[in-house]
Amino acid sequence: MVVMVPCSYHDNMTQYFYNPYDLVLQGPQDLPPDIAALPEFMRISTRWYEFVDTGIPTYTPIKQQPVLLDYKIIDNKVYPNWIIQDIPEEMQANILAMVEQKKSTTIVKVNNTIGTIRSKYITATVGQDLTYQQKMFEVQRYELDTNPTGSNYPYLQAEATATNTTLENVYTLVKTTATQWTTIGAQLEGIRRGTIVAIQNAADEIQLNEIMQKFNADISKF
Repeated sequence: MVVMVPCSYHDNMTQYFYNPYDLVLQGPQDLPPDIAALPEFMRISTRWYEFVDTGIPTYTPIKQQPVLLDYKIIDNKVYPNWIIQDIPEEMQANILAMVEQKKSTTIVKVNNTIGTIRSKYITATVGQDLTYQQKMFEVQRYELDTNPTGSNYPYLQAEATATNTTLENVYTLVKTTATQWTTIGAQLEGIRRGTIVAIQNAADEIQLNEIMQKFNADISKF
């Protein structure tokens, strides 16, 4: 049976097959905790077999495509059984055009996803960036001020009044939040730019799918 080509990217976590004679229907999965606690020789008797992901074999993008025929069991481990198929020359131009179109839509998806994550940490509204900048200017001046007064820090003082707290507390909160956001923002931007460059360099849809699987794994921690 021919099955769809899965992405080869994974997070180095070993996966397993249950009942490997019906592999296509079940697919690789995490080992249940109660089975994982068993010694290996007993685990095999439960019909859970370790999956060895050999990755997608070498092929020429656009001109060829890897196809996963099925899986095979060798020494009580499950391996994917790949073949490489040639793509007819008359189809290659259309496939290349579709890949370029998917690159564009995938980049938009990446930017939108990162924007959504950012909005969890900072308010994404018109003019809000300027507000954050003004607050940070006030925080920087506050750090050097030996006798700070609220009138010299309108943004910080307005927040202190609105939240019924002190100017000092607002300064500490804004500075702490900014430090945290600097770290998170830098990580997100690194993921975003790295993913976009990888998308631009992708040769076919299989590589695009791998890139997006890694992207989704990278952003899952935010």
